[in-house]
Amino acid sequence: LQLSQSHIADIVISPHMHEMAARIFSSDHPARMFALFRHPVDRAIGMYYYLQKATWDSMYNPSLAQMTMEEYAKSQFIENNWVTRFLVHKPSGKLTHSDMLLAKKIIKFKCLVGIYDDIEASLVRFERYFGWGVHDRAHKHGEIPKCRKRFLDLGDRNTLGHPVSVKEGRATETNDGLVKVGSKAWDAIVRQNIFDMELYEFAKQIYKIQGEQIFGVAG
Repeated sequence: LQLSQSHIADIVISPHMHEMAARIFSSDHPARMFALFRHPVDRAIGMYYYLQKATWDSMYNPSLAQMTMEEYAKSQFIENNWVTRFLVHKPSGKLTHSDMLLAKKIIKFKCLVGIYDDIEASLVRFERYFGWGVHDRAHKHGEIPKCRKRFLDLGDRNTLGHPVSVKEGRATETNDGLVKVGSKAWDAIVRQNIFDMELYEFAKQIYKIQGEQIFGVAG
């Protein structure tokens, strides 16, 4: 198809990052990865609620509604360090320190980082970096920020109402109590995401550095 050579597509989205990189892109026609990183505990909570009702998803599992958050975190259904495994192309098996170093290297040198908890600013960075909409009529008339805000305010209909964790004293109720730092549910989720927890903190550091070095955001 010579997709990268043709410059037909501005964005390629795929759950198979390594295969896509090897088959479509090259040193002569490279790509830049961009991603929104979410706190691993919030991601796990989101999956817990999403999969209970996502009849359109192959991972749909209504039995999760009968589990508490802690039970889900200790079950076979919770993801194990999904982001780390995705980045290093290791869907199963034991993760190692070398895997963590590789995942960090990919984020640092290959990825334009966005943070889910700072989603609007992250989207602005993506737009500026890739030049999305620069030549559009909507850009000239200042419509893009309004459009972005409208969609962010609407949210994702598949995730609206999902609780999140309590990381800085902000309490959020789930169907079986609070998922906050130090709770049994929190600790159980973290045990399944030790690598992703470290990787998320690293991604936040890179987000800050990129903000200063690429976008002129004061530290």
